[in-house]
Amino acid sequence: MVETYQIAWAAYVVGALGCGWATWLLFRRFGREWGHFFMVSVWAVLLTPYAMKVEPMVMAPALFILVMETLINGFASAKPIAILLAGVWLVALILSLIYQLLTRGFVKNEEPVDYQDYDTVVAEGRKTRRQPRDYQDNLSHDEYQARDELLAGERPMRAER
Repeated sequence: MVETYQIAWAAYVVGALGCGWATWLLFRRFGREWGHFFMVSVWAVLLTPYAMKVEPMVMAPALFILVMETLINGFASAKPIAILLAGVWLVALILSLIYQLLTRGFVKNEEPVDYQDYDTVVAEGRKTRRQPRDYQDNLSHDEYQARDELLAGERPMRAER
């Protein structure tokens, strides 16, 4: 049978993973690096377990034990927990950095298109002819540029008029 202890841990882990993804969604607009930094930080702090009792092996989130131990007995008795949390956080950040460096080439970093020259576009190191834009929706060059920047997730350069 599944114990309430296991159900509580499962619910806590699902909630902590949700907090990490919410953090990613909140900070990814500042760049991939910042999104990873904050998401990994939240996951490292929330998901690190610590043994409350050794014999029946009762685990609890290290953050909660750190806070309660500091409030009850002072920081001197909670120092090993703080060191554990800091160590897990640093290892997680190093692994995140390695992952980002290994996958750096796989992320699309498209070159900005020069909207003044509609005849040629540099694509994959060679010049190719580009078809003229269809002006059926009556947008100017600047409006096309702003729309493309919005669709790419950027802030349009000419949004302030």
